[in-house]
Amino acid sequence: MVYRNQGDADVARITDLKEELEVTKRTLAEAREELATLRRKYARAQNVLEMIAHSRKVKAALEDSVTGPEKLAEMMASPSNRPPPLSVPPLEETPRRTRRSSAGRYMLVSEEASETEELHASRDE
Repeated sequence: MVYRNQGDADVARITDLKEELEVTKRTLAEAREELATLRRKYARAQNVLEMIAHSRKVKAALEDSVTGPEKLAEMMASPSNRPPPLSVPPLEETPRRTRRSSAGRYMLVSEEASETEELHASRDE
């Protein structure tokens, strides 16, 4: 009888730990999504700042009485003075896919994590 109660307690503890792990995984997936969003916003802000700096250079060249149209054309032809291309860095280097969580929501998981889960699932069967 003592062993049965201890086993039930162990099963309950394992169940609680699994639920806590699922919550942690969901939180991590949400944090990764937020990080990706912030990275995109940061990249866009950097592009805007670079374009502002470029437009200030052009404006200063136009306002400079010594700088004529030839100097402005020469400045625009130089690769270092062209406006920067708009680009957004890649979100993640690791391949990503979605899966349905136990709560019924879709969440992002890395390939490595999903392979580990599949391995554990096949071992449990």
